[in-house]
Amino acid sequence: MPRWSRREDKVGGERALVKLYRSVPQPLQRLVSKTTTWAGIDAHLILLSDSVLRRRGWFRSFGEGPVDHEGRPLPWMPYSFIDFASERIDDSMRVFEFGSGNSTRWWAEHCDEVISVEDNRKWYERIKSELPVNSQIVYRSSEEFASEITNHRSFDIVVVDGSERVQCIKNSIEHLTDEGVIVFDDTYRNEYEPAFELLEAENFSEIFFQGMGPVSPALQRTSVFYRPGNCFNI
Repeated sequence: MPRWSRREDKVGGERALVKLYRSVPQPLQRLVSKTTTWAGIDAHLILLSDSVLRRRGWFRSFGEGPVDHEGRPLPWMPYSFIDFASERIDDSMRVFEFGSGNSTRWWAEHCDEVISVEDNRKWYERIKSELPVNSQIVYRSSEEFASEITNHRSFDIVVVDGSERVQCIKNSIEHLTDEGVIVFDDTYRNEYEPAFELLEAENFSEIFFQGMGPVSPALQRTSVFYRPGNCFNI
C-alpha cells in the first residue's frame, strides 16, 4: 500500500485546540463562533470538532497512517469501499495482496489468511515485524513481484495495489477461486486501461467506490471486479 509519513505533532495540536474550545463558557464560544465566521474559518473548526471525518479517524490517520478513530488499521482506500467490504468478507476467505501496509493487518483481522508480496526492501522489513499470525509477507525483486501469486493456490480476494499492476491483473485471473474477486486500487489512472480491457474480455464486471479515505484529502477510487456467483454477493 502507499507509504505515509508521521505527523503526530500536527494532530496533537489539533486535538488540543478542540479540547480548549470545548472547555470555554458558552457565551465565549458564541463570540468565537461569530469571529471565526467573520474570518472565514468556521468550517475548519467544525471539521475538527464534530464531523464525519473526525469520527472516521481521518485526522488521526495523519499521524498514524491509515487508521480508524480508535487507531485500528485500515486500507488506504475510500471509506465507501471499506464499509462495503467490511460487510462481505469473513474468516473463511484467503487474500493475496500485491503491496502491503495497514491493509494487510486489516484484511488479516477479517479473513482466514493473507499473503502479501512487497518489492521495497525497507518497507518489507518494517511491515514484517507488525503482522499477525495469520498473515505473511514475501519480498521479491521488481522482476519477480507480479509473478509471486503463481507460487500459491487460488485466492478468494486479490488486492492489486503495488507495482506492475497490469501484469499483476494478468497473473491474478487464473489464481482466483470460482467465486473470487479482484480489488483494484487507483482505477482512475488511464495507464491501467489494458488491465480493464483484459478483465472485460474475461467476463468481469466492475463496481467502483469513490470518495475520501484515510490520510489523503484527495478523491480516491477503488474498483471491485467480479463475476456471477462471487464471494461479495454482488
